[in-house]
Amino acid sequence: MFDENLEGKELRKISINLNQDILIIIGPEEGFSDKERMLISFFSKSFHSLKIGSRI
Repeated sequence: MFDENLEGKELRKISINLNQDILIIIGPEEGFSDKERMLISFFSKSFHSLKIGSRI
């Protein structure tokens, strides 16, 4: 999940298995709510929250 959350991981610091499907979720302009973040992480087997920086 890419969003404005600056507490996420940097893309280069996660391990990605290219032999599996990848789902990328990009947040809305106003950002994900805490409830949306919780639901996404709860229903994902290998969830990564990725920060995109403060200048986006």
